[in-house]
Amino acid sequence: MGRDLTTNRLYAQMQQDMHPIQGVFRELADATGGRAFRRSSNVIGELDGVVNDGRATYLLGFSPSQPADGQYHLLTVKVVGRKDVTVRYRAGYKYEKDPSTLKDRFIKAVWQPTDASDIGVSANPESDGSTLKLKIAANDLAVAQEGEFWTDKVDIFLVRRDDEGHHAQVTGQTMALKLTSGTYQKLLREGIPFDQIVEKNKDTGSVRIVVVDENSGRMGTITVPLAPAAARPKV
Repeated sequence: MGRDLTTNRLYAQMQQDMHPIQGVFRELADATGGRAFRRSSNVIGELDGVVNDGRATYLLGFSPSQPADGQYHLLTVKVVGRKDVTVRYRAGYKYEKDPSTLKDRFIKAVWQPTDASDIGVSANPESDGSTLKLKIAANDLAVAQEGEFWTDKVDIFLVRRDDEGHHAQVTGQTMALKLTSGTYQKLLREGIPFDQIVEKNKDTGSVRIVVVDENSGRMGTITVPLAPAAARPKV
């Protein structure tokens, strides 16, 4: 009995300690339009509920009519004429302002989770992983005609970010374009080739290439995973 009493007390304490965690999970689920499931003896029933929810899911979207203000805005979704329907949706959104300076836009391009697409960029690593074969979409650049030539400057940066997302090592170089009309037309069709050297580093899992068009300020990025040195084929 003493052993059972101790076990029951420990179990009650564990349950009490779990309550704050469960509260956080419930708040996170409510804020994102989901549900948090507690421990239940009817796991099959809860899974069936998840499947049924998937059959009643709709994708809604809208464009705010006001300029970005950097504030969090609440959302309300209602089904007109159906009071018996329970609606779950994300509770709001933060309307981020676009960076106003080139420096801030570059920092965002380095750290944001997704790649920027104002300039199309593709990358293919060579077999030994030491070089990335880039193709930059020339039709996304603001190439200007000066006399007989088409000119622009394109800055290409290689970014190595640490896994914690605290630090980044950035190296870059500038590609000056002075193209004849024939060459320019060819690059519009095929893209602008560029070989980006990647120094081997066992601690780097991926790199991000940031391309900046000096004439327009547009940016494009592509994130490339790097295979470990031991996994790369020998040539």
